[in-house]
Formats: sequence, structure tokens, C-alpha cells
Amino acid sequence: MRLQELFLRLVPQECVGSLWSKQDRKCHERACPTVRATVAQFSLVAKAVVSSCLGDTGLRAAQRARLLEKWIRVAEECFCLQNFSSLYAIISALQSTPLHRLKRTWEKTSRDSLRCYEELSAVCSEEDNYSQSRRLLFQVTSLDKTPAVIAKVLKKHNQERSQAPQYKLVQLLSEGQELAFPPTTNVFYAMNSSCQDFMLRAKQGKPAPVAPPPPPRTPTPKGVEISATFPKIKATGRKIAKALF
Repeated sequence: MRLQELFLRLVPQECVGSLWSKQDRKCHERACPTVRATVAQFSLVAKAVVSSCLGDTGLRAAQRARLLEKWIRVAEECFCLQNFSSLYAIISALQSTPLHRLKRTWEKTSRDSLRCYEELSAVCSEEDNYSQSRRLLFQVTSLDKTPAVIAKVLKKHNQERSQAPQYKLVQLLSEGQELAFPPTTNVFYAMNSSCQDFMLRAKQGKPAPVAPPPPPRTPTPKGVEISATFPKIKATGRKIAKALF
């Protein structure tokens, strides 16, 4: 949650020109505070990995190996959660000189953990200007853009994903305000973290058809109506639970 808040506060302009890394002048000391905050969090995670493995000088190689295995599992979980910042921090720490030189410790690390570590290291590789990472991030962010999110919501309601262009995604904010997501937006980066209420709204001039109800297996009692699998989305929209995402 802490990391999510930091990224939501990031100001894109502060990432330009590497101003955040210039510390030689007093005028740059307070520059790019949002970027510096994410860098500080990255360093905090990396230091935690190193200190947990080396803090106790009385540990044996086998005991340190268990700690390495634990951090590799944490890194794997970060990968599954698309928490790439923490993933990079953990892998960077494991590749740092203080831990990399622990030859006997790595020899006692399980094969499964070593194999997982090698795969995650490949994801974080600097080779070809981080081409592997950039390719992965592109795939992930494409899945989180507005049309893909709308399609996933429709699928959960047994509707055709092809109907996604007929809707727009809106986040309901306080005091009756709304935040509409353009098609090229990554929803999970653009959303307002203070509110978790969303709405699918049919675009004006494009009424959204409702899928016909499936034929009943048994005769329908007289006077009982058959409802569609997904209630019709009215002009005012339909509220979406956070779990649908």
C-alpha cells in the first residue's frame, strides 16, 4: 500500500532529465520530491534484504541459505502481484557484492529457489537496455487499459467482451464528482486511491444491447418474468464492485 501511494503521487515531469539524481547543487536538494520518495523506498527494501541476511554474524551458511530462499519467494510473489519496484529491489540486493560473494550459502540454497532466482534475474536484466523488462511492462499495462478493464467486467457479468466499445468507465468521487478514463489510460495508475466506486456507463447515442436470457430448463410459472444474466445498464450507469477488477 505504501508503494502504491508513492507511485500515485509521482509527477511525470520530475522523471525527465534525471534531475532527481543531481545532488551536486543546493538548488537540486529539494527537486523532484516524488521521485526521490520512490527511490528511497527502493533503497529501504534492498537494505532490508541485505541486513536480514548479514545482520546476525553467528548464522551458518545453511541458515543464511534459508533466508535467501525466503527472499526469493517474496520476489516471486512481487512478480505475480506486478510489484516490479520491490521485485527489482530484492533482486538487486541478492545480486549485490555482500550477498553474491557468499559462495557456501548459495551452494546450500535449494535448486528450485536457484532456478526461480535465475528466471527473476533475467526479468530484471539490464541487457539490451532492459528490453525484457520493457516488454513485460508493456504487456502488463496493456491489460490494465480502459477497454481491457471494461471487457473483463462485461465477461464477469456473462456479457460479450465485444460490447466494450459501447461503454465508458467512470470512477465516482466525493461531492458528486466523476473521473472518466480515456481509452489509452492505465486504470490502476490513473484511478483516485481515495475512492473505490466505479461505474460502467453506456456511451451517448450507443445504447448497449442486453444479452437475451438463456432458455429456461423448466416451464416458467405464469406471471414470473425471466431476467437477463446482466441487468440492463441504464443511462445513469451501473455501479461496479472493486472485486470485479
